[in-house]
Amino acid sequence: MRIGLDFDNTIVCYDQAITLLAENLFELPPELPRTKLALRDFLRTAKRETEWTAFQGELYGPGMRHAQPFEGAIEALLQLVAAGHELLIVSHRSRRPYAGEPYDLHASARGWVSERLQCYGLFAEDNSNVNFLETRQQKVACIAELGCQAFLDD
Repeated sequence: MRIGLDFDNTIVCYDQAITLLAENLFELPPELPRTKLALRDFLRTAKRETEWTAFQGELYGPGMRHAQPFEGAIEALLQLVAAGHELLIVSHRSRRPYAGEPYDLHASARGWVSERLQCYGLFAEDNSNVNFLETRQQKVACIAELGCQAFLDD
């Protein structure tokens, strides 16, 4: 079976990365939970939307180095491959952040795949089965074009 997988918040868990980046970039009240939603709401309430947008660029750019696979994800992917299934990543994210430094967010994600997944033999080193697209519509079209028989998304 050809199985498509979303990337962000499906394979990749950003909890640790959010905590580390938030601590380094912002002065936050000690009682504020170091979660994505709490940080977003805090910055928006403080009329700091641009900082929130720039934070997302940091998170999905260089902050990827702090992100981890979800617990059990690698083992599950290895079991699917061992059972004969073909796995493809099909995900959408903008190529560049909307604010802050102009990181290549697709390159950051591919680097994470290379460092965290390909070392286990998951996904081809040439990234032929790794697809990052800029819009949800492109993602849906790619899933159909690739003939995914199942798709796992958060």
